[in-house]
Amino acid sequence: LLKQEGQEGVLAEMVKPNIRSYSTLLDAYSRNPHKKTAEESEMLLDRVRRRYEETDDPDLAVNVYAVNSVLLHWSKSNRGVEGAIGGTALLNRMKEEGSVDTISYNTVIDAWARSGDEDAGVKAESILRKMQSKAEEDVSWAAAT
Repeated sequence: LLKQEGQEGVLAEMVKPNIRSYSTLLDAYSRNPHKKTAEESEMLLDRVRRRYEETDDPDLAVNVYAVNSVLLHWSKSNRGVEGAIGGTALLNRMKEEGSVDTISYNTVIDAWARSGDEDAGVKAESILRKMQSKAEEDVSWAAAT
């Protein structure tokens, strides 16, 4: 019927995945880390980010919830130091884009706590200090998180 009326594009615009759809999927992945890897979650996040950059579709702008879902996946991946390093790398990359909050930092601190690394405490404290510096530099960020 829509095709006959020349409005099939209207339905396509109404029913399309947005960042909330992808964030929900990423959250599901993080809750079952044995079915999907943290790398797969991060690749999906990157695909959404590239799609946003290609289309300028505001519905695909990566948000902190999506990033935190992938950070949680790294933290709960049961991969020790490798999981903590993966989470730290993503945190640093997303920090540059302004897509992190207190939960992001806390999740990576937790990843280091779970890592079993003999220097986990030192590395977790380093993340905490970076969060403190961010809060001191940008009071509005600290208040928002």
